[in-house]
Amino acid sequence: MNVVAILYYPSGFTNEIRLNHLKESLAKILPRFYTLAGRYIKENHLIDCSDQGAEYVEALVDCELLELVNGSKVNPDELNDLPPFETCAVDEVTDPLLAIQISKFKCSGLAIGVSISHRINDAASLAIFIEAWTNASRGENIETIFPIFNSPSLFPGRNFSLPDFEKTRKRDPTIVARRFIFNSGRSLKPER
Repeated sequence: MNVVAILYYPSGFTNEIRLNHLKESLAKILPRFYTLAGRYIKENHLIDCSDQGAEYVEALVDCELLELVNGSKVNPDELNDLPPFETCAVDEVTDPLLAIQISKFKCSGLAIGVSISHRINDAASLAIFIEAWTNASRGENIETIFPIFNSPSLFPGRNFSLPDFEKTRKRDPTIVARRFIFNSGRSLKPER
């Protein structure tokens, strides 16, 4: 599966200078996280770090950002269009380990969907990557975050058989998306 984060930025945030700056800071930080530019080789249970790169796409969204995140008539499943991949779209030889989708809204708001393979990363790793990208984007010292890829020395691999999980690249339709809206400390009501 993929671990996903969606970051929202308000109206007036999007312009070409900022978008170029996001791309430049991503290019600056990605070499520190070089494994994310590789591909997972399922048969050998390893990452091929041959610099195939991360996937970066930009999308235009034909609505206002607040309509999507605050709108009471919005289907929560529409939020699944903001990450660059389906949650289960992993493990093919061409699937990137890191994918980013920049969604630009009519109001010039922005959503950044970041998706990394859970096979090699967890939510904490995703947070560290986002923090490093944020620091690079702000022009801050990127030397403070430097990942160390030493888990094979701590947890050596063993040849054991893996369970045969169902092979699907689509989200299970029986899984329900829910959205919670917090309104001035009043009651919390889930929406379907």
